[in-house]
Amino acid sequence: MKMVEVVDKNIITYSPQYLREAVFDKLVAVAKNAPTPIVLHEGWRSLEKQTKMFNAFKQDHPEMTDEQVHKFVAIPEKAIHVTGGAVDVTLQNYDMGTDYLCFDGRQKTDYYINAEVAANRELLCGLMLEQGFVNFYNEWWHFEYGTRMWAKMNDCEQIFDIVEEAGVWEK
Repeated sequence: MKMVEVVDKNIITYSPQYLREAVFDKLVAVAKNAPTPIVLHEGWRSLEKQTKMFNAFKQDHPEMTDEQVHKFVAIPEKAIHVTGGAVDVTLQNYDMGTDYLCFDGRQKTDYYINAEVAANRELLCGLMLEQGFVNFYNEWWHFEYGTRMWAKMNDCEQIFDIVEEAGVWEK
């Protein structure tokens, strides 16, 4: 399944982002139904980038085991963003209670901060779930389609595996 660059008037990216074509199509559908543009912080991440992120976090926290680091930055071989089936998203100008990549406990999807934040997280989740995504409970911004977690939650087979570099790209 090919990868495509994320280009859509209702999806904001701050750097070039790539996704599996099916995931991109679903995200476009989410964006069409959203009350404000979707901000895509990150989609596909190369195995090289994932490895650098993991190693940098591990270097900053030498007291942590690989499994402990994995709670904050995925072990490259277990990472989901490397499949092109994961997206980190939010709704533009909506208060979600924490910044993207905040890991102090408040980032959990069901962590109650106040009624407005709860409603905003519920809105984002509803929009994403409606298109077949699943949410990673520990990060309100992280959704997946076609991945291991998605397959387990839907009692079906995983669709996507690691995407190596180039060869399946389209603009």
